[in-house]
Amino acid sequence: MSKRFRVCSHDQPFLLPPSLQDWLPDWFEIFDVQRGTLQLRFSLNETIQNVETPLAIDPSGQMVFLITDAGLTVVDLGTAPLSIGYLSSAVGTAGTSVQVRGSGFTAGMTATVGGRSASVTFSDESTLSLTVPTLSSGPHDLTLIRSDGISYTLASAIVTP
Repeated sequence: MSKRFRVCSHDQPFLLPPSLQDWLPDWFEIFDVQRGTLQLRFSLNETIQNVETPLAIDPSGQMVFLITDAGLTVVDLGTAPLSIGYLSSAVGTAGTSVQVRGSGFTAGMTATVGGRSASVTFSDESTLSLTVPTLSSGPHDLTLIRSDGISYTLASAIVTP
């Protein structure tokens, strides 16, 4: 998955050493790896099981599938957390098209590069394209803004020569 979020169910690897096998979590967390910040902690009524891969995430980042003591537990996050995971190019002049991969994208999103409005084309929940506006040379922050007001900024994301 190219997204910059890591979903964890506990601080240890998924296969717990024998001394910790009695401690199994009833929650999972979503971290923004780019920023190193906790985005969401989700409590469950079930206990996540100590198996090699107790969780999976659908391609949109909206559904989390967990192996728990109740069997398969499905968590619908509604909208995936907004993030930027990958840019097709980090260098571009005015008019350059940049594909952005991440999560939580919605139709009607807007973007700024270096504080200037950039044209956005929505493809799906994890892909959009933007056109670099006219900017001075140097590194510029990329900010995505959803229609619900949630925004995400990737510092120094695009450099103009």
